Amino acid sequence: NKLTGALIIPDTVEKIGSAAFYECSSFTKLKLPNRIKTIEECAFMLCLGLKGKLTIPETCTTLEKSAFAYCQSLTGINFPKNMKVIGDQAFAYCIRLKGTLTIPDNCTYIGRVAFMQNKIKKVVIGKNVEILSYGAFSKCNQLKEFTCNSKKLKEIGEYVFYEDYSLKKMYFKSSKIN
Repeated sequence: NKLTGALIIPDTVEKIGSAAFYECSSFTKLKLPNRIKTIEECAFMLCLGLKGKLTIPETCTTLEKSAFAYCQSLTGINFPKNMKVIGDQAFAYCIRLKGTLTIPDNCTYIGRVAFMQNKIKKVVIGKNVEILSYGAFSKCNQLKEFTCNSKKLKEIGEYVFYEDYSLKKMYFKSSKIN
């Protein structure tokens, strides 16, 4: 497609459907609507031109599977404090994500390979995460520090930190883990 420049979605939109902008690789900036609640699966997958830091509005609570997977020019994410679910592969293969990733306190679920393969150096998990799914932070080769502030953590899935060779510090608040 030939969509270029900024994609500004009207504030009347509350949901972005599955694959709505799949492979729209030419636009470079995204302004999400202030009323958005859900971004469905693959909505922005393979938007290769989308770059810089993505800000998700405060009203958004759910990012479904592969919502922003393979957005290879994203460098950061600002999650809203109301975010509850970060779906499977939501930001997988966003290879230029860097710096600190902060998961808000209201988030309860981080999906399978949600942040696989990026350049994040530090992860801070909020107070209510219950599940870190399979491979959630795998192949994050520059990840040095991981802090989990949740006292509700019930599950750490297989391969969560697979091939995270730079990981030097890991902190967990006291919680019951299955």
